[in-house]
Formats: sequence, C-alpha cells, structure tokens
Amino acid sequence: MAFGYSPLMTPLRRLLISFAVAAALSWSAFAQDAPPPAEEPTGGVEYTVEIIVPDDPDLAGAVENISLLVDRADTPPASAGELVSRALEDTARVTALLYTRGRYGGLVTVRTAGVPAAEPGAEAAITRALASGPVPVTVTVDPGPQFVFGDIRIEGRANGNDFDPAALGMVEGAPALSDRILQAEQQIVTALRNEGYPLAAVPSREVIADHATSRLDVTLHVESGEKANLGGVEVLGNEKLDADLVRRLAPFEAGEPYHPSTLARYRDRLRELPILAAAVVRTGDTIAPDGTIPVVVEVSERLPRVVGAGAFYSTDDGVAVNAYWGHRNLFGNGEDFRIEGEIGGLFESDWADVDMRLAMTFMKPALPTARDDLLAAMTFTRETTDAYWREAAEAEIGIRRRLTENLMLEAGVAFEATRIEDTNGTQEYLLLSAPITATFDNTDDDLDPTSGFRYLLEAEPIIDLGDGGLINVFSGEASAYYAIDEAERFVLAGRVAAGTIIGAALDDVPISRRFFAGGGGSVRGFAFQSASPRDFADNIIGGLSLFEASLELRARVTDTIGIVPFVDVGRAFEGPMPDFGDLKIGAGIGLRYLTPIGPLRLDAAVPLNPGPGDPSFSLYLGLGQAF
Repeated sequence: MAFGYSPLMTPLRRLLISFAVAAALSWSAFAQDAPPPAEEPTGGVEYTVEIIVPDDPDLAGAVENISLLVDRADTPPASAGELVSRALEDTARVTALLYTRGRYGGLVTVRTAGVPAAEPGAEAAITRALASGPVPVTVTVDPGPQFVFGDIRIEGRANGNDFDPAALGMVEGAPALSDRILQAEQQIVTALRNEGYPLAAVPSREVIADHATSRLDVTLHVESGEKANLGGVEVLGNEKLDADLVRRLAPFEAGEPYHPSTLARYRDRLRELPILAAAVVRTGDTIAPDGTIPVVVEVSERLPRVVGAGAFYSTDDGVAVNAYWGHRNLFGNGEDFRIEGEIGGLFESDWADVDMRLAMTFMKPALPTARDDLLAAMTFTRETTDAYWREAAEAEIGIRRRLTENLMLEAGVAFEATRIEDTNGTQEYLLLSAPITATFDNTDDDLDPTSGFRYLLEAEPIIDLGDGGLINVFSGEASAYYAIDEAERFVLAGRVAAGTIIGAALDDVPISRRFFAGGGGSVRGFAFQSASPRDFADNIIGGLSLFEASLELRARVTDTIGIVPFVDVGRAFEGPMPDFGDLKIGAGIGLRYLTPIGPLRLDAAVPLNPGPGDPSFSLYLGLGQAF
C-alpha cells in the first residue's frame, strides 16, 4: 500500500478525516551512502511540468488550471527550496480540488527530479538535476472513489431554529462535495443572522470518511447566540475624515434590531464618499448587557487631493482634452470639490469653432439629513455646433436624496445666462429652472454592467425671465443588461430614450434646449445633430421631441479584449410627439480593451440610410461602454 502526502488547504484544513483501516504493513530500509552535497543554483531553477491523471481528461484539465507550478512555469523560482514550496502548494491545491469533487481517498504525489517533494532529499535532487537541463516535475493524481453523504446531523440548534440537511444540499446518497458542506454552513449562518442573531456561527464540524463504504458522515455544530439590537458606532482607520460624519451616515438609530442588510446599506453609503478607498462595516464580538452590539466601521482613506487629464476623439467632434483638480475632503467632512476644464474641437481651422468649458462642482454629504447630499455647481461654456454657437454662465444648487438602495431623487434650482447665435440671428436669454431627476440603478458595474437595469426620468420647468414664457422639458432613458452565459462573456445590452417639450412653440424654445439626435451617444454613424429637424434652407434647428434606441452584443474574446456589434436608431422630431418618420439607422462594430477602471472603447459605425452631408463612416474613442 502506497501513501502520498495530501495536506488540506484552507478552508478545508479544518475537515477531520478519520480512517478506519485494518491492515498489516511491513517495510524495510536500505542504508546507502549519502551523496555529496550539491551547490545551490546561482540562477533561476527552470523546470517542466507533466500532469498525470489516468482516464480522466476533465480532472486533468482542472488540475492544470489550478496548478501553481503550471501558472508560474514562465517565472523560474530563485532556488531549489522555492521549487519545492511550489510543489507542496500544488499538493494542497489538488487535494482540495479532489475534495470539491467528493474524492476523499485520493492520492496526490508531486515529484521534483524523481523525488517526492515532501522528502528531505528533494532540494538536493533538484540541484543535481539542473546540470542536465530543466528539472522534470510530475504531478500524479489517483482520484480514488467518489464519496456520498451518509449520516448528516446538525447539532446545537438553539432558539427554536431547525435546519433540514436536505434543504441545505446535503442529501444522504448524494455526492459528498466539500463545497456543499461549506455552503450549508454559510446558509445556516446567513439564516440565523437574518433572524437577528449577529454572532451566529458554526464553530466546528466533524467529517468522517468511511473508506470501506465510500460514505461521508457530517456533523455540524451550530451556535446562534442571542438576538441583539444595534448599538453605537466605533470608527477605525480614519485620519483626515471626521468620525462624526461616519456616524451620521449610519442608516439606523441605536436600539434598532440587528439585520445584515442594514450594515450592507451603511457600507454602500460610506463607499460613495470620494475620500474613502474602502469601508468595512461589521458588528463587535460581544453583546452588551443592555442587549445591544456595537457596530465597527473600518475605513481606508484616499489621498485628499487629486489631479487628472484625459483626451477623446471622434470623427464628428475631433480632438478634445480635459484636465481637473479636486479635493476629496475639503473641510474634513467628506466635501468633494472639483475644478475641471475642457477644450474640444482642437485643430479646427478657426479658433472661434473651438469649444471650451470650465466647471466648478461641490458636494457636501449628510446635509440636511444622512440620506442627502448638498450639490452646487457653476459652469462657463462656449459651445459650437452645426446648429448654433453659444456662450453661457450657469449656476445650480440642489439636494440629492437616497429613497432606497437603488433609487435616488435629485431636485434643485438653476439659473442660466446665455447668448446664442443661429440662423435667426443673436438672442440672449435669462432662464430660471427647477430640474428634478429620478434615477434607478441596480446594475452590477458602473462602467461595464452585465446584469440589471437603469432608469432615468427628468422633468425641468423653465421660465424665460425675458418674456415670462414657460417651457416644460421631459425626458427619460432606460437600459437593460443580460448575460447570455454563466461566465458573462456574452452580454446583451439595450437602451431606449425619449423626450418631449410642451407648453411652448418651437421658436419660443432656446435652440440649446431643444432635442437633437445623431453622433456618439445617440445614433452612431451619423454626423453630430444631423438626425434632427431642419428649416427650409436645410439648417439644423432641433425639435420638440426625441426617440432613440440601441442594441449591442458585448462579446469578450479574451480576458482583456472584447468585440461589440451594435445598431442604433433614432431621430429628433419637430412636434412635441415623435411621429417615427424617417428614423435614422446606424450600425457598426466596436473594440473593447478591458482595464481595471473600465473598458477602453473604439467604435466604428456607418449610416445605413444617410442623408446629404452625412459621413460614410465614423469613429468614436472613449472610456466605458456606450451606455
């Protein structure tokens, strides 16, 4: 009978495997002269790896995927001892892999230069083998029989809680996969904590493998602890950020019943603060005599000051660059202040055609309540489009409130002084508005979502202080994301947008407030604003309504490269309701380079039903998906 070294890897290290074997063993040892010591290699230890798993190519592939030796084969270890460490780590990894497949009697042997890595002579054998070239390493796996669940017991169930092993995925006679044991423990703990027991745990387990019958008996010992209410907040790790702000942002009052979702909401709220790189919210270790448990918040701060710059390009708008400076904790209470400048349409023949924008924004959290943010902004703009030329100064102040975990409402007051030149000459406006925005977002990622929905509804009544006219602007946008496969390598993404202006004739609405379609972010492939109403002289004048729709298939070819075929359709309309006539259609394909901060996007699009002056194709470069 041969025995291989098979240590358990965390978190399976705690599994207790008891063997009941009746056998007689005999062995003999032959003394040999010890070989002379070999010199340690001065360079990297190059090696080759062979995976040997007889008659099970699926398991062989899984072993190769989790093997540290295979993963780091292109990076030779610095010494023989480091190669042995890799071999021992692989022994633990492969053993844990066998347990996830219910194979508790398997044998894993990793040999370096023909010597088992666990033996004292392994390093010397490696050093000697280097003289002949790369060191041969073999990973041999005998998976053994698959075990099934036998007797399943859950003990220590307190406070009337009763857990059915079958409901937890541990059914007698079913494959005894180690993951199911760990998942069952997590389900028990989660269920108890959802019932108000913050210290619920499975402190120990007993797992007995009967190798004669290939059955696995499991006993889980459960401790629920006592129910508790939430107590005070202790803040750790803050340096510049005031701890009182962290406490004010708590979405609960001391004395409220404990529930994990409350702490999750608290964590998510804290992570919205630009000054925080990380936030962990947990309960303390003990329940106080008054029945409360403290809440511990551990935070990690970013550097308070930040600078950045960016560049963008499209065949419609040319080259644009921007730069910004910001302070993430201006007065010590998480205030975010930013100054940003942008210049677009660079390398145009006329300097008057260059777009410029300077903006200052300010956000103060927890004002007036913990659910709110105070927002303020001032913007100076010079904008040049095919439809108009505009200079404007704008100021806005408002409140953003979190109604639920995914739903936000923002309301404010804005003032705009603007001068516009278009085909009708030069007009000056003083506009006072009260924009209201509702946003719902339950997607799984801001820049590259694979599931969920986004909805945006906006209403903005505008008073023209010059003539007292009232303009009512309404718009909305919805997008949805659905992963076709479990690995989320293929994602369908769709977007629909619409808008209308009521209460005013087209000529009474400042042209900068009308709806336009065409270009990046709208109907790709068409010139910017070209899918919009025109006057008798074919000048773009914008409309009182809008409809747009987009569909993309986001396919990840590799871990860093993606391809996105897409189609866009849309148009702005002269009347307050879309008539869906002469919709413009653009189609194309995009390339995505996936980075840690989001995908770098390059889209190439063509108009399928172009009009006069529309390009034969367009290119768009930016960061993040198109929507």
